[in-house]
Amino acid sequence: MTRTARLVLFGVAAAGLGVVLVYGLSGLPAFGHYQGVYGNVIDGLGVTERHATDLVTALNFDIRGFDTLGEEFILFGSVLGVVLILRQMRDEHERPRQHEADEHTFAGASEALRALSLAMIPAILAIGIYIVVHGQLTPGGGFQGGVILAAGPLAVLRRRRSSRR
Repeated sequence: MTRTARLVLFGVAAAGLGVVLVYGLSGLPAFGHYQGVYGNVIDGLGVTERHATDLVTALNFDIRGFDTLGEEFILFGSVLGVVLILRQMRDEHERPRQHEADEHTFAGASEALRALSLAMIPAILAIGIYIVVHGQLTPGGGFQGGVILAAGPLAVLRRRRSSRR
């Protein structure tokens, strides 16, 4: 396919996407004027029946409790699957070759990069804790915070592995 044909194809696709976006966004209500039934039901149930002042938290953990439990079960199942796949068998003692091990460490990294990665660990952990604690403010915030918290110890392990040399 020539460059001109690719540009024409891109132009047609971009124009189609633009039409779909304009059509979709033109039907939205004005900001602050929600007209959905679900929000009105939650607004009425949250304070009167559930005695919750934070409606987002009441929605996530009380009204949608089974849905949240299902999400947690999916997360548990995926972690269990990864653990079962990556576990080491009894008689398995395979060691990576030296050139393969060098590809997965800080091989060739400068001392400044190593020091910066070590200095970033407290910031990574602080951001992860903040997102986990305030996870009710955004959908799924606790999950993203858990991923960030898992990245902090990984940086520590990378630092230790590279400093053994």
